[in-house]
Amino acid sequence: MTQDSPFGILGAGGQAREVADFAERPVAFFAVDDRFVADATLEGVEGAVVALPGSEEQRIVPVVAAIGAPGARRGIVSRWSGSDFARVISPAAYLARDVQLGAGVMIAPTAVLMAGVVVGDHVLVNAGASVGHDSVLRDYATLSPGVRVAGRCDIGSGAFIGIGAMILQGVRVGDGAVIGAGAVVRRDVGPLEVHVGVPARRLRTEGKWLDVV
Repeated sequence: MTQDSPFGILGAGGQAREVADFAERPVAFFAVDDRFVADATLEGVEGAVVALPGSEEQRIVPVVAAIGAPGARRGIVSRWSGSDFARVISPAAYLARDVQLGAGVMIAPTAVLMAGVVVGDHVLVNAGASVGHDSVLRDYATLSPGVRVAGRCDIGSGAFIGIGAMILQGVRVGDGAVIGAGAVVRRDVGPLEVHVGVPARRLRTEGKWLDVV
């Protein structure tokens, strides 16, 4: 798929509209569950809104799952009938030459990924987020706007890092963990734990990945 090729977006909310805007290439359709088709059209989405799991023609179009919450993103990918996933990288983002990107990745404007960063499948890196050298963002991780991830960090699958949070050097954030906005994380975070504050402390442990932002 070339940079000018049409692609589909799973989702039709605010995150989907942001991705459609910074992609700078045609959006073939927005795909949502049946009950959301009419609402998505009313929200001002520019383009066709189709129902999951998609038609035979649609399932051959590469897509990204543009939903902020990792649990919801994983869910919509599981309901999609196709298996071809695009990458959407803003021209205004900076990626080091050796960055490795999985399928379905979305990198927003002014995001910065430094040397040796590895990005898994269906990861969302929002505007102004930065990731230091040799860090790993595992499948379905979400970095909100302005997040700072230092070098040699490991952000687990389905982890959600809130706006402006900072993850200090070498910290591991477990699968499905949630880091609150503005938190400063100095120590490892366990799976599904919610950490908030400066310095960050555990608030509670959830039973599943974040479904709603």
